[in-house]
Amino acid sequence: MFCKKVVSITMALALAGMAVISSSAYAQSYEATGTVSGIWNEPGDEFIFTLNNKGICGSQHFHISRANSNYKEMVAMVLTALAANKTVGVYVTGCRTMYGTNRNIISHGFILR
Repeated sequence: MFCKKVVSITMALALAGMAVISSSAYAQSYEATGTVSGIWNEPGDEFIFTLNNKGICGSQHFHISRANSNYKEMVAMVLTALAANKTVGVYVTGCRTMYGTNRNIISHGFILR
């Protein structure tokens, strides 16, 4: 009986800890929306595009890393939004200084009608 209670309490604490970790990850994402005004396919590790609005980092430049599992989908989304002149939304997860400006690092996004 004692062993079952310890296991139950341990599982509850583990689940609570996972909930805190996942909610803190989302709490640090910021949404930015706009129309795509330019794209750059860098030879390095990132695909870069600009929106007509600035992100939380103070720049119109947004970067998606090739290491992201959704890299190809994000590139396709940005190209589609550019071709169709649609509004795109992205989630900024961090900032990095590059070429003298703070760039928005993104994780995922969406297209609006």
